[in-house]
Order: sequence, then structure tokens, then C-alpha cells
Amino acid sequence: MLLETANLNAGYGFLHILRDVSLKVDEGEFVCLIGPNGAGKSTTLRTIAGLIRPYDGRVSFRGQPINGLAGHRITQLGVSYISEAMNLFTNMTVHENLMMGAYTIRDKAFLRNQLDFVYSLFPRLEERRNQLSGTMSGGERKMLAIARGLMSNPKMVLVDEPSFGLSPLMTKAVFEALDLLNRERGLTILVVEQNVTLTLAATNRGYVIENGRIVLEGPSPALAADEYVRRVFLGI
Repeated sequence: MLLETANLNAGYGFLHILRDVSLKVDEGEFVCLIGPNGAGKSTTLRTIAGLIRPYDGRVSFRGQPINGLAGHRITQLGVSYISEAMNLFTNMTVHENLMMGAYTIRDKAFLRNQLDFVYSLFPRLEERRNQLSGTMSGGERKMLAIARGLMSNPKMVLVDEPSFGLSPLMTKAVFEALDLLNRERGLTILVVEQNVTLTLAATNRGYVIENGRIVLEGPSPALAADEYVRRVFLGI
């Protein structure tokens, strides 16, 4: 098992959000976490990434406990967190932002290979490599955030709301890139997303979270056909 949370409880100060959240992601899987606004989806990713210290429970990566570790240490272990806010350096160019994502890499040949790879994945970024990221469109910034998260060659990426603020066409392009990373590179992905139809079509398995608790789990096709999911999230 690559990633596992067990009875995870977390929140913000006195605001208790996650309640006994347990989930598993095996190597090479593309897994989603879906649910309504405020259910705890992003809090789950932030806790796994080390940005929130859990109240209780366990987070394990490759069988080793990582809860309590600082975010940069978790990144060094091979977990890359791509936030909804993207957190780009807006006064830096595309190329400079990508290099910031590879700050731990000392092998210059490997670094060049990673740059070539992310530019092949997102050709638009190569076209704009000298453009300030703050002047780019929302879709281009999302591509840059994902590309920067790949520069350290992670074993797993946590992607928070990849479609947020994007047009349907750009959303489709972003999900196609994630699918390519999973199928051809074997990258393990845990994604949080509001677009339930698109997400369940793209992923292998999924979890449904409500009020900080996991209420359903299973293969994505089974969740898409589930009466409760169809009624509550798909309006069918």
C-alpha cells in the first residue's frame, strides 16, 4: 500500500473537520475523493501533505508514518501537493516557477529530463517559458501548478480541485494530462474534485466524504451507478 490514512481526525483549531477518515491508495492507482462543499475533501489532502497537523489517527506512506512531519519533508519522501490556490510565484517566469519545484534536485541531467517531460506534457508552457506566471490565463496557471508539482519526480500527487475556475475545454485538457500521467508514467494520483461526473469517469476508485466522514467507497463505475451518488451529486 502506497498511502494509507487510519482514523484520521483533523481540523483548524477548535473546528473539528475530519472524523475517523480512513482511506487507502495503492501504487499506480488514480483515486478520487468527492463530496459536497465543506465536507473535508481539501482538509484531507492538506493533512496528508503535512500542512495541517492531525488531532489523532495515522497517515502512512510506503508503510512509514508521516503524520507530524513538516510539509517539505513529506515532499522529499515523494508526495507532491498541488493546491487549488496553485500558489505560484507570480513575479517569476514559467521556467523559474518550474525550477522552484525542483529545488531539491542536484542532478543536472535529470533536471533537464524533467523539464523536457513537463514541456512535452504541456507544450503551451514551453511557448511561454519566459512569461511571468501572473500574466497567464487561469488554465495556463493550472497547467504550470501541475507541471511544477511534477518537477521533483514524485511517487504520488495530491491534486486539489483541478477544474476550479477553468472552462470545460481547459478542464478536459487538465484531466487528460492527469490520465496520461497515470497510464503512461504510472504516477499515483489522489484527486479532490467538484465535477463528479468527469472525476468518476477518469478515476479507478473513489471515496465519498460527507461531514468529515467517509460514507461510501468503491470502484468509480460502481459509485457512478450508485443510487445515492446519482441522486445527491449527479441530480439524476
